[in-house]
Amino acid sequence: MKTCLARRRTRLAATAAIAALALAIGAVGATAQQGQGRGMGAGMGGGMGAGPGAYQRLQQMDTNGDGVLSPDEAAGWQEMAFSAMDGDGDGKLTKTEFMSVSFGPGGGKGMRAASRKGARWADADMNGDGVVTMEEFKTSGAARFTAADFNKDGKVTVQEFWASHAQ
Repeated sequence: MKTCLARRRTRLAATAAIAALALAIGAVGATAQQGQGRGMGAGMGGGMGAGPGAYQRLQQMDTNGDGVLSPDEAAGWQEMAFSAMDGDGDGKLTKTEFMSVSFGPGGGKGMRAASRKGARWADADMNGDGVVTMEEFKTSGAARFTAADFNKDGKVTVQEFWASHAQ
């Protein structure tokens, strides 16, 4: 019983971190992939999901405080998020475990959120076996990080972060 409660507390405490991770490695739309953001010039979109909250989420993940997200920082968040989502601690995520976590602002409810989560699940379950291992999760996250790095300098800036979530 205590183990179950401790696990639930860990999952609740990590919800904000998971939301930040999900946004950092979230699905990148075709517009964002081409660097064609909306509202603030090329690659700096300000659509749904982008704004002051995106900057705050990036700051949380930016563990060295240099103003950009590195691959190592993103990988650290991926590991933490995976562990928080793995409710039974077996080292694998089921679709139920993955889908039960609320991603992003608004608690991850509604058809759009479910569609995005489903797409992230499909990307992460690389071998199609119905479970996602830590390796699959990190590989999928690294691919999303690379897609968000529009100028290909190995870092994700606030502008790139916003643009990758401007859909």
